[in-house]
Amino acid sequence: MRKPWHWCCLVVLLSGCATVVPPPEPVGVLASVNPRYGYRFSNLPKGPDNSDGIFMVLAFSGGGNRSAALAYGVLDKLRETTIQWEGRPRRLVDEVDVINSVSGGSYAAAYYGLFGDAFFTDFPGHFLNADFQTELWDHYVSMKGLSQLVGLSSNDRVDKLSHMIERRLLGKKTYADLLARQQRPLIVIHATDLNRGADFQFTQDQFDPLCADLSTVPVARAVAASSAVPILFGPVAIKNNSGRCGYIRPRWIEQPGSEPQDHTRTQRAVRRAADFDSYLDSSAATGRPWIHLTDGGISDNLGLRGPLESSLARGGLAPLLKRLGVNGVRKGSFCGGKRRSVARQRH
Repeated sequence: MRKPWHWCCLVVLLSGCATVVPPPEPVGVLASVNPRYGYRFSNLPKGPDNSDGIFMVLAFSGGGNRSAALAYGVLDKLRETTIQWEGRPRRLVDEVDVINSVSGGSYAAAYYGLFGDAFFTDFPGHFLNADFQTELWDHYVSMKGLSQLVGLSSNDRVDKLSHMIERRLLGKKTYADLLARQQRPLIVIHATDLNRGADFQFTQDQFDPLCADLSTVPVARAVAASSAVPILFGPVAIKNNSGRCGYIRPRWIEQPGSEPQDHTRTQRAVRRAADFDSYLDSSAATGRPWIHLTDGGISDNLGLRGPLESSLARGGLAPLLKRLGVNGVRKGSFCGGKRRSVARQRH
């Protein structure tokens, strides 16, 4: 006689084989590419206590509630840490310019990006102490939850995840709301392009070649894509409208690998350029009419690969900062954490 867990695994596997039918996505079509429009770093001014002299990038890893708790602890410690800079005291958290996040870390990053300092008082009650993972287990992994999911497609399940994130955490806030805050840090939520196994970033720069308007996307949908564990959840599908907005391939794609003597840099740049090039044909016959996104942890569970490859593809950190309009950097910090370990790279 089969044990109960055998049936559990069987139901999960069968439900994961459901046909992926792209649902209507809340993504607007971009009429024309405009670098002054949309959620991108260059459109987020520094806050009153943020200086270009310090450039700080954080990366929050995957790992469910534990990674969200680590992200909370890191931000809370940065809030408590004051430094003397340019003649006055500053909270170190106010110097954070970019937060990259994947999977569980995306819940904390998104909440902080949308609500600022309210994160420190509200996030534990809404997510950490509320045991969000237990609710997910009850809905999707328990025998009762699995019996309810039989007959539902994998897209139905990721839709339910999105609705849960809206109801419990982020509301119906979109990337237009993130942009309206007009203040750093830039929140870069990472998912995985299922077709290529590549990093996919929820920024307007990434959506430009798709001729898609990120401002219309609910932040909860991005978090769902970032944490959509395969089999349990289907991919989030983004409609590719390439060829309709006058997108011009940037120089770093035209000439990937500007440093041929550095083989590693060249290979990474070529691969990153190929990933972007794959979005430029949206025809059903030869191209990619839909982009399917799943758990960011598949391509990088640390949240470090995406920003590092983006930097290398553009010739390194210094050229990237120049392109972003960041001048006079005297101290830089790239900090990434995965539960118990924290890695740092200083420039």
